[in-house]
Amino acid sequence: MDKKQIKAIPWILLVLTILLFVCISTFSILKSGFVLSKVILILAINIIPTIIIAGIDYGIIIHLKAALKNHPVLGLTADFIFTNTALLFLIYTIGFPLFSYIYPGREINFPIMTTTSLLSNILFVMLIEIYVYYNNKMEAERRAAEAEKENISYQFAALKKQLNPHFLFNSLNVLSSLIYHDANKANIFTKKLSAIYRYLLNTDKRSLVRLDEELEFVKDYIFLQKIRFGENIQVEIKNETQELQSYVVPASIQILVENAIKHNQATKDCPLKINIEIKNNCIVVSNNLQLLPDMKKNGIGLTNLSKQYELQNKTIMIEKDEHNFRVTIPVIRK
Repeated sequence: MDKKQIKAIPWILLVLTILLFVCISTFSILKSGFVLSKVILILAINIIPTIIIAGIDYGIIIHLKAALKNHPVLGLTADFIFTNTALLFLIYTIGFPLFSYIYPGREINFPIMTTTSLLSNILFVMLIEIYVYYNNKMEAERRAAEAEKENISYQFAALKKQLNPHFLFNSLNVLSSLIYHDANKANIFTKKLSAIYRYLLNTDKRSLVRLDEELEFVKDYIFLQKIRFGENIQVEIKNETQELQSYVVPASIQILVENAIKHNQATKDCPLKINIEIKNNCIVVSNNLQLLPDMKKNGIGLTNLSKQYELQNKTIMIEKDEHNFRVTIPVIRK
């Protein structure tokens, strides 16, 4: 069964339910045999109250499901109790008086009409339950598909960000200089650069990576930046042996380190100091603030990172004061 057929099921059930309710209520009234014109007339009369009852039932069920979403059995029981109570109220306050007004002098069989209405309403409620179930199922599948799409889009965007020409251009320039001055360091630099791209390619379709993998990647990235900036950038990793078997979003720590380097000045007299600390089931990445004067802030990196953690039902925390900028990301346990 394809998605279009699944989407059609609730509407088919709803139409059949309304027809069923109308037919039952119609034939419960007929006593003098099958007369087509009479059936059509009574069907026409019953259509309006049937739609009203359908709307009331649907409204009651939706509100009860919202209120009792964590108690499905209790919610189902409450649905039957409240909808049938509402139906009885309508029958005795509006239905019977209206019937007596339209058909003056005609005898009303109260037990039969009440029993028939309640039985048909129970069927009605059951089919509305099926409708709501399929509707919620389709909505859940739609949200899951959107989340998956957003997840893939983010990973692709993160991969492109790390493979951007500026980073590669700067790295190749540094490598070119090292080849002539320090062949051994140039060899290490090449291996680190290769490891960075290998990590990005290997994790582009993974939503989570082990923290120790991410830290090795971050160390390689920091090595390249230290070759380029020297002592103008100082990075310290604290408590790195904690939580190593936990998981994080790929490139999450690296993005925070990169943001710090991208948005701040780093000089010999005023070095940029970046601290990565693992504590209390979190990774805290902080740096001293010495913002570049002409740097445009777009917040894309942090926004993407925040959305990625939201997909894992986690929240990142961003703090800023006059002297420091700090981002806390949670570790994730499988």
